[in-house]
Amino acid sequence: MNLFKKINLRAAFPLILLFLGLMVLGMCAQSKKDRVEKEKAEAVRENIPPVHVVTLEMKPQTVRDRISLPGNLAPWVTVEVSAEASGRILKKNVNVGDRVVKGAVLAEIDGEKYTNAYRSAKATYDNALSTKQRLEALYKSDLSNKSDLDAVSAQMENARAAMAIASVDLKHTLVRAPESGIVNKVYAEQGQFADIGKPVCEIIRTDPIKVKVGIPESDVSAVTNLKTFKVTVDALKGRTFTARKHSLSGTTSSLARVYDLELVMDNPKGELLPDMFVRVDIVKKEIPGALAVPLYAVLSLNGKTVVYVEEEEKAVMREVVTGAQDGWMLEVTHGLTPGDRVITVGQRSVADGQKIHRVRDHETQENLLK
Repeated sequence: MNLFKKINLRAAFPLILLFLGLMVLGMCAQSKKDRVEKEKAEAVRENIPPVHVVTLEMKPQTVRDRISLPGNLAPWVTVEVSAEASGRILKKNVNVGDRVVKGAVLAEIDGEKYTNAYRSAKATYDNALSTKQRLEALYKSDLSNKSDLDAVSAQMENARAAMAIASVDLKHTLVRAPESGIVNKVYAEQGQFADIGKPVCEIIRTDPIKVKVGIPESDVSAVTNLKTFKVTVDALKGRTFTARKHSLSGTTSSLARVYDLELVMDNPKGELLPDMFVRVDIVKKEIPGALAVPLYAVLSLNGKTVVYVEEEEKAVMREVVTGAQDGWMLEVTHGLTPGDRVITVGQRSVADGQKIHRVRDHETQENLLK
């Protein structure tokens, strides 16, 4: 039996050698084929005209980790002016949109009954005063008693108080602005009856003006120590203003889990109006000496984040690690060094090792916009 196995192995040995030889030849042929195809590809690539590109030289700069949040303007103060006297409105002096100063007369209420009340109280007072003077003279001559003198003195003081009340009521028939600002609403019209406590108009103060913005809970800690903010107003062609922090709520105001941040801005010209849409720029952190590239220069290939840089007139792919975003610039924490020239135009038309022709090189990111 063992002899039979030895005979079979001896017979199969040449076949095994032949199979192994064929495998080696096949591998050599495949390797040669791959080498030829690679040489052909390289030859084709050499014949492809270079791609025109624009580059940005990497220089250390300060990158600001910032967020831009939507907000809106609101009046700094809103005052509802109510009537403090009752009567028919004889004259309305303001309309919606009018600017008024503190103390300006907004409306005039019929004060005839208060005038009559004042006159009546004054007549009573004058009569009591005359009676008191006469009784004092009699009292000195022992012709009058002390109780009569005290009674007329009390009557005179009551009349004096009634005069004071009527005088105040008479002043309240002129409805005056308690605050300088803009008339936002008018509730009463000429001829209508005004009652005590009934609103006449609403005045808003817009200098300074308030900025209201919701802060996500993840960014509250970054906002806590900030004092100033940049605010962009779309309605004023994107103009930017500086605002100061006024208050930050300690609790969230909605299911959106945002904290109410209120800022204050000067508005001497009145060009900022309530309910205008704004964007609040919040710088969470500053990173000095960082390298940054435009967002559009960064590509995603085969699960990797890459950029192309120029090396000896060729495009070379670099895998990078990104960090903070500063507007349309993105920090690169690993993969680039100062002096590298990153391709910012043409990067989607090149491959690793492809010839390129640099038509323009920018030294700063500001030049990219020119």
